[in-house]
Amino acid sequence: MPSYIIDGNNLMGRKRSRRELLEMLADFVEAKKARVQVVFDGAPELHYPEGSAYHGVKISYSSKGQEADQKIRKMVEKATNPREIVIVTSDRSLASYTKVCSAKHMHSAEFLDLLAEEKAKQKAKKKEEKPAVKGELNEWLRYFGFRPNEANQDYQDPDED
Repeated sequence: MPSYIIDGNNLMGRKRSRRELLEMLADFVEAKKARVQVVFDGAPELHYPEGSAYHGVKISYSSKGQEADQKIRKMVEKATNPREIVIVTSDRSLASYTKVCSAKHMHSAEFLDLLAEEKAKQKAKKKEEKPAVKGELNEWLRYFGFRPNEANQDYQDPDED
């Protein structure tokens, strides 16, 4: 199973907040059961400190005076099997680095397309799930001691008259 290391600010662009990106990545983790680590430039946020996780997405920040690219390179260098790592970035120098270290590269736009595709699949899957049919619902109501027409009425306390 590949492990994704994501250049957070690069993928986030100017239109998304960190929170929005984390939510998108969390949906991806849930759907694909993938390992995802995002590295942001700048200081950690109060709600998402260094080393924390957001619904399965590990969160890291570049060190002071360092860009996320440099931290990503160090992470890949420390990896036992860099061939299983997919680096998601649009940065050319970081993309070139993936070839040198035997990791894989995915352009940010391509990864955003993949996220959108996964979201569409999940949405379609939810539509396919059938709601209970009326007859089945009535059977369950009877099973729990209700008459089907009783369930649709408001509860009235028998002591109140």
